[in-house]
Amino acid sequence: MWQGDLDTFIDEFLNDKVHYCSYWSHVIDFWRMRNNRNIFFITYEEMRRDLKDVIERLCKFLGINELNECEMNLLLEYLSFDNMKNKESINPTWLIKQTLSNVPEGFQFMRRGVVGSYKEELNTNQRVKIDHWSNTHLKPYGIREADIFGAI
Repeated sequence: MWQGDLDTFIDEFLNDKVHYCSYWSHVIDFWRMRNNRNIFFITYEEMRRDLKDVIERLCKFLGINELNECEMNLLLEYLSFDNMKNKESINPTWLIKQTLSNVPEGFQFMRRGVVGSYKEELNTNQRVKIDHWSNTHLKPYGIREADIFGAI
């Protein structure tokens, strides 16, 4: 678990020195394959904008029958951020707190689930640094973040 200040974390993240990096290489690889018949490329932002549409497209992609209204409503409720955050079987917050030492007070693995919350959580310098890093990685492919994630 990360034990440091946000500025240091950002620097480590941008330099591929934290878990699940290099971020853009993972995203770009799948973005470039998004039209392959065996790839279903989806973003968290899309799911937050219109989960029902994502589920309908996933059903079509998997070649399964459309869900009836009752099934769809049950699935939408089950997959809601708030529901998932409150389920110990899905949200590993409790496991992290039990397993790791020095977990900060108030730690939540699944925090708010709000698209674009970084605008409130990061200062201007942090956002500029991340934007520059992102643009540098995306420019060779002729894409922007909005091409992948939509408007945030």
